[in-house]
Amino acid sequence: MNEWTKRLQQRISERRLTKAAVIRAVGIDQKTLDRFLAGALDHGLQPEQFLRLCEVLEVKPDQVLGFAPMNADSISATSEHDAMVTQIVEQASALPPDSLPFAADIIDRLAHHRGRPDTEK
Repeated sequence: MNEWTKRLQQRISERRLTKAAVIRAVGIDQKTLDRFLAGALDHGLQPEQFLRLCEVLEVKPDQVLGFAPMNADSISATSEHDAMVTQIVEQASALPPDSLPFAADIIDRLAHHRGRPDTEK
């Protein structure tokens, strides 16, 4: 494992992302991500995949590669709201397909109900 893979793994942890979330966002499979994070992927990621990975992790490519610092001042912090949204999406992706309409209905009702407790009885 080299320094840039350590930086990527640290950033995934800081953002509280699962590998599954990263895989979906970047558009790669788990084997590719695992080999890339281990520094064992011979050809690396395609440029567009690497850029998407950087976007997901909210870092710049030069930060990942060690040409710029990866510190709290240079990386935007993930808000608690973003972490909760990520958690909801991850949990929804684990649901069986026949449960998705029910889950979507619950979230829709919560979204429309907020701030108007007397509208639904």
